[in-house]
Amino acid sequence: MNQPQLKRVLLSNSVFSIFCAIDLLLFTESVASLIGNIEPIYLQVVGIGLIVWSVDLAWVATRKHINTTLVKMIIVADLGWVLGTAALLFGLPNQFNDFGVLSLILVASAVLVFALLQVKGLSSGTPQNVAH
Repeated sequence: MNQPQLKRVLLSNSVFSIFCAIDLLLFTESVASLIGNIEPIYLQVVGIGLIVWSVDLAWVATRKHINTTLVKMIIVADLGWVLGTAALLFGLPNQFNDFGVLSLILVASAVLVFALLQVKGLSSGTPQNVAH
């Protein structure tokens, strides 16, 4: 994967994150009732965090040269999201209904795909194309 492809993956991650944030912030009560026994404030906090995350992703993706250290940090954070989702599902099994479990698994799966594509982008980057 070359630098333009890595930029597209990062921007796609950003767009996905902002759409999730908008859903959580505009439809907090509906999402809370759809996924289980969740306090709406938690969803709002996650939504705000996702806005910040989305802006950070877009910033990294739109630099002339992609900073590999920042991309590595993004990959670690994405993998942390996936592990955190698993921890939530196993640690709080009664908080989420079947639709909530499925929703969390689908989002975590998408985040895992972004992380893997970002790893692939880093591993095939060349020193001329990618800033360190």
